[in-house]
Amino acid sequence: MKKIIYAILIVLFVPFFNSCTKKSANDPLISLKTRNGRITGEWKLISFDRVSTSTSIVSGTTTISTYTSTYDGTSVINVYSNNDSDTSTFAFTVSINNDGTYTNTTTDSYNDVEVITGEWWWLNNNRRKTRIAFDDDYDSWNIDKLGNKTLIVVDDTNEETTDADGDVNSYVVTNTMTFEKQ
Repeated sequence: MKKIIYAILIVLFVPFFNSCTKKSANDPLISLKTRNGRITGEWKLISFDRVSTSTSIVSGTTTISTYTSTYDGTSVINVYSNNDSDTSTFAFTVSINNDGTYTNTTTDSYNDVEVITGEWWWLNNNRRKTRIAFDDDYDSWNIDKLGNKTLIVVDDTNEETTDADGDVNSYVVTNTMTFEKQ
């Protein structure tokens, strides 16, 4: 009789635990909230690191430019290939709502505020939920970690074009953004 009760409990609870286990590489091992329950809410950007490398090969001459950008929750520091740099202030929040809508709010160093609203959805299947889109696939985020209070998004872009003369331009960007739930 005990074996039958255990079997019934396993059948009932396995789907629950399957929906609450980690989906992305750095997710918590187990969460009592679903992915939808964790992603919805107001998220404040607290840091980012971005490295951009542009390579041009024109008539056999290679030119490489790099650009790094870091954010500490208040200031953005940009450093360019020629060692020039600049610093500015910046704030970004995104509210992701249960009804499939979102609101991005950006405040720049002049205290100008830009508000964008639209729709969000999971890009990959409903079971996995590791990639989220805002209005279109162009503004999608790959979720590296989705905890109750922490969201880490990674974005790696690698583009290369060759024109009719054989000149090559490539652009590689690695970006990691960390958000904190408010």
